[in-house]
Amino acid sequence: MHTVTLHGNITGDPISRTTSTGTAVLNFGIAANGRRYDRANGGWVDQTPVFHRVVAFQKLAENAAATLAKGMAVVVTGEFTDASYYSNSGQYVRGMVLRAIDIGPSLRFATATVVKAERRRDEATGQATEDAGDQADDVEVSDRTDEVPAA
Repeated sequence: MHTVTLHGNITGDPISRTTSTGTAVLNFGIAANGRRYDRANGGWVDQTPVFHRVVAFQKLAENAAATLAKGMAVVVTGEFTDASYYSNSGQYVRGMVLRAIDIGPSLRFATATVVKAERRRDEATGQATEDAGDQADDVEVSDRTDEVPAA
C-alpha cells in the first residue's frame, strides 16, 4: 500500500468506541478543499471540497479522541483501504476509508501545545506502553484567524 497525506477540516464530532476485544477505534470525516488563483478574475477561487472518511485504532485513536473536534484543521497520513459492503437491501455499496497512521493539527492558521504521552511498563508483560493519561486534556490548539487570508 502507498501512504497519502490529506489536509482538511473535521466535518463532525469524532466518534470514539471500543471493540469487544478492547481496541480503541475513532471515526471522523474531513473535507479537503483547496484554492487556486484565477488570473482571468484576478482573485482566489475555492475548489470543490472532497470528503473523506478516516479511521484510527489503538493509542492513535485514544490520543486523537482526546484532542480533535469538529472544525479543526488537521493533517492525516494513512493508507486508503476498502470499506465496501452490502446494504440491508442486498445492494453492493462501494467505499474507501483512510486508515490513519498519524494525525496532527494543521499549524498553517493555528498554534498547538503538545504533551508527550508517558511511557509506562505493563506489570503483567513487562513491555513498554504509551499512556496519555489525563495529560491529553493539556493539548491546546487555537485558531489564529487574524492571519487567514481574505476570500
